[in-house]
Amino acid sequence: MPTPRLSVLITAKDYGRFLPQAIASVRRQRLPRAAWELIVVDDGSTDDTAAVCRQYGDDVRYIYQDNAGQAAALNRGLHEARGEFITLLDADDWFYDDKLERLLARFESNPDIGMVHHRLDVVNEHGERLHTGPFRRRLDEGWLREQLIRYGGTWNAIVSAATSALAFRRRELEAVLPIPEAEFRTAADGYLATQMALRASIGAIHESLGAYRLHGHNHWAPATLTVDWIRGRYLRPMAVVSDLVRARVPEQAAQVRLTDDRVYMEYQCLAEKLEGNWRGAANSFRVFLGAVARDRRINFFNKLWRALAVFSMLLLSFPLYARLKHWYARSQPAYAVRTKLLPTSPCVR
Repeated sequence: MPTPRLSVLITAKDYGRFLPQAIASVRRQRLPRAAWELIVVDDGSTDDTAAVCRQYGDDVRYIYQDNAGQAAALNRGLHEARGEFITLLDADDWFYDDKLERLLARFESNPDIGMVHHRLDVVNEHGERLHTGPFRRRLDEGWLREQLIRYGGTWNAIVSAATSALAFRRRELEAVLPIPEAEFRTAADGYLATQMALRASIGAIHESLGAYRLHGHNHWAPATLTVDWIRGRYLRPMAVVSDLVRARVPEQAAQVRLTDDRVYMEYQCLAEKLEGNWRGAANSFRVFLGAVARDRRINFFNKLWRALAVFSMLLLSFPLYARLKHWYARSQPAYAVRTKLLPTSPCVR
């Protein structure tokens, strides 16, 4: 069997209803069939994920494991992957037809590139386009080590998109594997992005090459937002990945401070509010304002927007704030207004 140039890795957990669209999007790629392989790692699904995968025969390499989290599923799939380049796809997202062709061309344009990322169209549960992410018009690219150190050492230091926008050169990726499984049951893609930024150049394609689906509880659904969820889903993984970056740059370790990560401080403020720790929340808000003020990547109006958004989180009841956040993520008019009134400034690293 010839070795493929590209491996597409899907990790799935009870997303059988979305998986056919993800698989079909890979099978429709313009790149010749012999140039890619598709691996699905089923992380303990209890739905029809296995049956969905098996109906595609040899086009899908299906691997089942007991539920162990995102890092374990990725580690298993990355171990099985044979391609020179590996790209990730969440089971509820999909690729556009030219994605693999464009990825391959970008990697081949510069042998120093260890990771390539691109924009994603954000769609609702029915696949209707809402807007394009991330909000910033241009993704970060090049050597991002110093930027990562300056802004806290987490994935928030890099303007990028979600899991389904990430692809890696195998020789660089292998140097940062395995992903720590206990620490990254979620947010394992954040580990990969930050570790790659420390060791290789990052390439960007400033167009949407796929769709990221908002649905159910995968983004700011009020029913799922608890202190444990916020700390487990966001704060702890951010703290761990920042510590790992700090360990990789001992000569600059003192410069890697989570208090420089405005997103981390926003979630810290929210968690403390939910815990009833108003003094802690007020202090975190003060630290958040400092991080926003120091952030040279965004202009004054965006700084003001972010400060007002977090201040409103402190003032409003949490259910109301969560509903507003949930609505905003899915609102085409809100995105259009923000784009018009709050244009982003060029990135200054």
